[in-house]
Amino acid sequence: MTLRKYGNNISTTLDGAIDNSQTTITLLSAAGIPAIGAGEFLRFTVDDGTNIEMMDGTDDAATPDYTVTRGVEGTSGTAFASGTPVEIRVTVESFTEKQSRIAETSDVIDFGAATSLEIPNSAAPTVNADGEIALDTTITDHKGLLKYYSGEVMVIPALPIANLISTDTYVISYDAASDSFTMTAQAGGGYAPGGTDVAVTDGGTGRSTGGTAYAIITAGTTATGVQQTLAIGSVGQILQSAGAGALATWSTPTYPSNSGTVGCFLRSDGTNYLASTVTWFTDTCARGDLVTGRTSNNLKFLALGSANCFLTNDGTDTVWSTSSIPTSAGTSGKILVSNGTNYVLSTPTFPNASATTRKMTVSDGTNWVASTETWAVPGTTGNLLTSDGTNWTSAVPASFTVINIQVFTADGTYTPTAGMKYCIIEAVGGGGGGGGCANSGAGVVVYGSAGGAGSYARKFASAATIGASKAITIGTSGAAGANTGGTGGNGGDTSLTTICIGKGGTGGIGIGAGGHGGAGGVLGTGDVTVVGNGGMAGGAGLTTSGANATNGGTASYFGGAGKGLSSYGLTTAGQDGTKGAGGGGGMSVNAGGAVIGGAGGVGYVVITEFI
Repeated sequence: MTLRKYGNNISTTLDGAIDNSQTTITLLSAAGIPAIGAGEFLRFTVDDGTNIEMMDGTDDAATPDYTVTRGVEGTSGTAFASGTPVEIRVTVESFTEKQSRIAETSDVIDFGAATSLEIPNSAAPTVNADGEIALDTTITDHKGLLKYYSGEVMVIPALPIANLISTDTYVISYDAASDSFTMTAQAGGGYAPGGTDVAVTDGGTGRSTGGTAYAIITAGTTATGVQQTLAIGSVGQILQSAGAGALATWSTPTYPSNSGTVGCFLRSDGTNYLASTVTWFTDTCARGDLVTGRTSNNLKFLALGSANCFLTNDGTDTVWSTSSIPTSAGTSGKILVSNGTNYVLSTPTFPNASATTRKMTVSDGTNWVASTETWAVPGTTGNLLTSDGTNWTSAVPASFTVINIQVFTADGTYTPTAGMKYCIIEAVGGGGGGGGCANSGAGVVVYGSAGGAGSYARKFASAATIGASKAITIGTSGAAGANTGGTGGNGGDTSLTTICIGKGGTGGIGIGAGGHGGAGGVLGTGDVTVVGNGGMAGGAGLTTSGANATNGGTASYFGGAGKGLSSYGLTTAGQDGTKGAGGGGGMSVNAGGAVIGGAGGVGYVVITEFI
C-alpha cells in the first residue's frame, strides 16, 4: 500500500521545459516539500493557465529532481515551458481514494458502526512479511482461502456453511468428488465421552469401564477380544503362568520362611524349594590331596600317594599304583615293551646283521626281518622310478622332445600339432589409435596423444583342454584419430575362446589444446594377466623452445610401437603400431597442416606347444 504525502502552501515552478511523456522533472525550489520515503508519493499539479496536469512524484535522491507518473486523476500528459507553476493541491481523490486512513488509538482499530471489513484481496495475492494478510479471490474450495504470513505463508481452508455438521466425532476432511472440504464421521467411529467403546483393532481396550485400582490389564481371550483385568494379589505373592488359554494367577511362594540351621542352602526337592543341609564331604584333607567322587554321589579326598606311584583306576575307584616299569636299563640292546600286564625289558627282534647286499628291514607280521627289496634295479642313466600298478620299476621319463610355436595375426582356428601334450597361450589385445592433430600456428608445434597398448594374458593348457581345435579372435586395431584433432579408436579384444583373453587399449585424445594418452587394456583372462601400457599425453609448445619430441606409439608386451618424432621435423602423421601396440599421435609443426594419428596394432597370439 502506498501513502500520499501533503504539505501546506507549497508553490514553485518548473526549472526547465518538459515534453508530454518524460518521467523526470526538476523544480526551481523544494522548500517546504515534505521528504518522501519508501511507499510514499506527492501529487503535483502543473498549471500554465490553460492546461492542467496532475502527476505523482517520488524522490529520486537528487532533490529537487523527482521521478513522476504522468497524467493521473483523469488528466493527460502535456508539454510545459520552464517556469510553469507547480503546486501540491488537495484534489477530489484525496477524499475518495480507497486507501484513506483508519484512526488508531492505543493499538486498537475502531471501525465504529461498520458491519464488515474489506481485507485486501486479489487473484493469487502475495504475502511475504510478518503480519500481512489477504484473501485469494480465485480460490477453490479445497485450497487455502485466507493467506497470512508468519515466517512462512500460511493458509486457512474454506468450508461451505452448508457442510457444517454439529455431530460428535465428525472431522473436517477433503472430498475429491466435490472438490471441497466437508465434515465426515471420524474413521473407526472416533471417541466421544460416554460414546461407543474403542475397539481393540483401532487401538482401544474394547471396553468403557476400568479395572480395580493397581490391577493388571491383559489381552483378551482372542487377538481382537476385549481386554481383561487381572486383580491384584496378596502381599508376597508372585505371578505364575497358568499355561495357554488362561489368565496368569497369583501364587504364594513356597520358599522356606526362615534360614534354617547354619550351613543350609536353598534347593529344590522336585516340588518346592526348601532349606537343606550341605551334602558336601566333611573329611579333613592334607596338602597335596586330590578330590574324587564317592559311590553315594558325595565327594571325598584321596591322600597323596607314595614316591614313584602313578594314578590308575582299579575298576571301582581311582587309586595310586606302584609302577612296574623296570628300574634299571638291563643289558645292552634291550628295549622297553609291554607284555600285556607290565612294561618289561626285551631283546629287540630286529635283524642283528646286515645280511646280503641290498637287503632292507621289513615286518613279516611277527618280527622285523632283513628282506630283498622289491624296488626296481636302477637301470640306465636318466630313468625314473615309476609304478606299473604292482611294483616300482625303472622307466624312461615321459619328456618333451619337440617344442613348436604357432603365431596368429588374424582370426583363425588353432589346431594343435599332432602329439601336443601341453601348450602356453599368449595373447595381446588390439592397440588404441593415436590422437589426430589440428593445424598448428606459426612457430608452434602441437602433437596428439598416443593410444594405449592392449593388455597381455598367458595361459598354460593341456591337450585335453584344447581338444581338436579352438577358435582364435584377433583384436582389431584402434582407428587413427582424424586430422581435426579427433580421438583415436579403441582396440578390440584378442581371445582363444574364453580360455585366454587380452583386452584392447583405449584411443588417445586428439590435440587442439592438449589431451591425455589412451589407457592400456584392462586385465584379461589367464594364469598371468598384465594391464597394457598407457599412451603418453599430447601437448603443444613453441618451435623455438627446443626439440619437443612427440609421442611415438605405446609398446605392448611384444613391443611393436612406432617411433617418436621431433618438433624440429616436418609435420607428420602418427606412427602405426603393430602386435597390439598403441598408435602414435600426429604432429603439426609451424602451421604445416593438420594430420591424422597412427592406427593401433592388431592383436597378437603366440602358442608354444610341447610335443
